[in-house]
Amino acid sequence: TKPEGIETQSRVNKNGETVHELIYDFIEGRIIEAKIESNENFGDFIKLKITDEKEVVSLSMGFKSSYGRHFVYRIPNFDFKKTIKIKPYSFIDDTGKTRIGLVIYQNGEKIASAYTKDDPNGLPQLKQVMYNGEMKWDATEQLAFLRQRFDEFSTVVSENVQAEAKTPSKQEQVNASIDLHKEAAAANPFGIENGNNHDEDDDLPWSS
Repeated sequence: TKPEGIETQSRVNKNGETVHELIYDFIEGRIIEAKIESNENFGDFIKLKITDEKEVVSLSMGFKSSYGRHFVYRIPNFDFKKTIKIKPYSFIDDTGKTRIGLVIYQNGEKIASAYTKDDPNGLPQLKQVMYNGEMKWDATEQLAFLRQRFDEFSTVVSENVQAEAKTPSKQEQVNASIDLHKEAAAANPFGIENGNNHDEDDDLPWSS
């Protein structure tokens, strides 16, 4: 059922069912999961889980797509433990060429790519190879490099989430402190310190 008063985009899925999708210009939050899933027909997809501490949303993009590359290009330059804003774009430039990609913001600043033409930072360049009698650009080495960078990122994100799960929240720490005080009060209801469980007059000299 299409929700009322909310902008949606309708489409027919692979099961022949009409579904209604919410339309967002960007996604903002903290990355809590990053992995790659393979599809037999469509290849590898980057799968992200992002939370704004209220809800968790999933973001999917083709690994070899412009969106996927732009994301991986910027991994070294943002702090995944903090909130980021991911905004995709698609437009036709003045030359008639379609430009597709995404922009990542953090702390109000646009995150630059870690790999540029002037400073490839270890990123292998495309190679020209002969394929079916024609010269084609081969991205095999470049994609392998980016996959390794992403896998390293995925591992670090996973380890951080596991560490956060083991660390008590501030509220849990407060509750633990309160429980300790309760236990101490129950064991010593009169607040008498160890070693001093005698009347104060015991140390006074006896009078005749």
